[in-house]
Parts: sequence; C-alpha cells; structure tokens
Amino acid sequence: MWSRSCAGSPDPPLSAAVPQIHLQLLIIGGGVGLLLAALIISPPGRISGGHINPAISLAMWRFGVFPGAAVTPYAVAQLVGSLLGVLAARALWGPVTGRPPVTHAALQPATGWTAAELFVVEAVSMGVIVYLVGFFLQSPRLAPLVPWLVGLLIGGAIAGLGTTSGGSDNPASQFGPAVVSGRLGFLWVYLVAHMAGAVLAALVLQQVRTCREVLTHRLCGTRADRSALTAEDTPTLGRSRVRTGPAGSERTSPCPAGAAAPACPGTDEGPAPAGVPGQVRKP
Repeated sequence: MWSRSCAGSPDPPLSAAVPQIHLQLLIIGGGVGLLLAALIISPPGRISGGHINPAISLAMWRFGVFPGAAVTPYAVAQLVGSLLGVLAARALWGPVTGRPPVTHAALQPATGWTAAELFVVEAVSMGVIVYLVGFFLQSPRLAPLVPWLVGLLIGGAIAGLGTTSGGSDNPASQFGPAVVSGRLGFLWVYLVAHMAGAVLAALVLQQVRTCREVLTHRLCGTRADRSALTAEDTPTLGRSRVRTGPAGSERTSPCPAGAAAPACPGTDEGPAPAGVPGQVRKP
C-alpha cells in the first residue's frame, strides 16, 4: 500500500507539497504511465517488445505470438532488472530509500486485507490489462495505441488501488523491493496472482474473439522489422495461416480457408469468393 510517512520520519517532497494521498497517487500514476509508454516506444522497447512485465511475456506466449522458450529468459531479466533498480536507487540516494515511507518501494496491502483478497484483486486487475492489450493488438488500427493504453491502465491501477491492494500489476516491480527490504510476506501473491490473471485473460480473449488473433508481441504495435502493421497482417476468414501455439504445436486460424460463412464478428471482411479458396473478399 502506498502511504504517507510514519511518525518521526520526514515527509518526502511530494507528501509535503501534496498532502492528499489520492492526489499523490494520481500524480505518481501519471508519471509511471508516461514512463512506461516512453520505454515501450523507445528503440530498445521496439526491439525487445517492451514487455517489462513477466505477466505480459507469459500472455504473449499464450496468444501464440511469442516463443515459449523466451518466456523464462525474459522473466529472469525483468526480475533481475527490478533488483538492480532498487540497488541503484539505494546507491544514488543512500539509506533514506530503505526507511519509511519509501522502504525501497515495497508494497503491502491495506491493513486487514487477507492474501486471498489481495490475490483476487491483483489477478483481476492484471487480467483486465492483458485482455485490453490483446484486444488492441488484434487490430492494425488500434495496435499503435497500446503504449498509451498500457500507461493509462497502469497509472489508473496505481491511483485506484494504491491505498488498498497496492496496484502493483507487475510481478517484477515487487520482486526487487520485497527482496531488498525483507518484506516477503505477500510477495508470493504479487508474483502468482498477476501470472494467473494474465493466463486467464488470454484464454478468455481467445474464446471471445475466435476469428481474430493477436498480431504481434511488441507493445509498440509493429512487425518484427519494426514497420507498421496493416490490414494484410490480420489473420481472418478465408486464411488458414499456421501459427505456433503456446505448447509449440501448430494451430490454424479458427476460420477455415474458403469457408462459405458470414464475416467474423468485428471485422469488415466477407466470405471467400466462390471458386477462389483461401482468399478474402474486402470491400
């Protein structure tokens, strides 16, 4: 939980200037959101995909656009980055980063919250983020907006859940602070709940949007060569594009090639023209 300083501890500059905790969280959330968007669209973010979050990497694997063999290296790098970030902050600003109310940015749920309550709230919050990110990445038109969507959702979680569950929405963001500060009691919840919420959200999106597929794992919304996605990248009715499934097996688009069926919900493509299998009629 984000909170103000304890008795006897000096107020940080933000607390001194803005005494209202919810306004503080709104400012912090806005800053974090802008930082995340900037990291995603930065050159390194475009190359790696800008996941910054093990739950996002796991979800992209479940969507079938990210190799399963890369999930563990990505997650390890994200966790190590969290730890190094905390150590760098302590080296830069000194012992004050380990004292209340900072305590190395380690989050705790509000007083009286149980692990089960925390698990549900954080899993649902992460699930909403993954579902919306996946939904946007199914559309060449919406995909470029994902960096700002991620920033808005994470910033909103900090502002809305900061005084209750903590609004973490990233297993890595809590790993380093919890390890360095020694606040390990709820760490397992923050680690597991987000991963569970991501997997569940990916499953729900795949069931609901059966004729759409996520186009890329890159949160900047580009192809592998960093060029913009177009409508031609969309696997829709009449195409049987083979893709690598989460377990490494091959799967095809749920809309069979050449099938004389109505257009998929949410698309502008119609059925394949008669006698021309494997093609899509576009207005």
